[in-house]
Amino acid sequence: MGSDDLEQCMALLEGDLTPLYVERVVHELLQQRKDGGSGVGAFRVVVHLVRDLALRDADLMPIYYRLKPALRAAVEQSLFLWFLEGG
Repeated sequence: MGSDDLEQCMALLEGDLTPLYVERVVHELLQQRKDGGSGVGAFRVVVHLVRDLALRDADLMPIYYRLKPALRAAVEQSLFLWFLEGG
């Protein structure tokens, strides 16, 4: 994936990160947990969002840092989610 395509994809994802959309993604990821845990890391959410893209592992952290403010804003607007640093 070229840098222009990646930039466009990240811009689209930023716009999609509404509280309702993020709640749905988190709920889906919680359903996949086998250990009975009650949380989902923000990085895991981002990896899930870009799972269909042909990306190298080295591309994931820049994408995470790009999407983190929009993800945090969506979580902070949700009545059901909390954004915690660390992990």
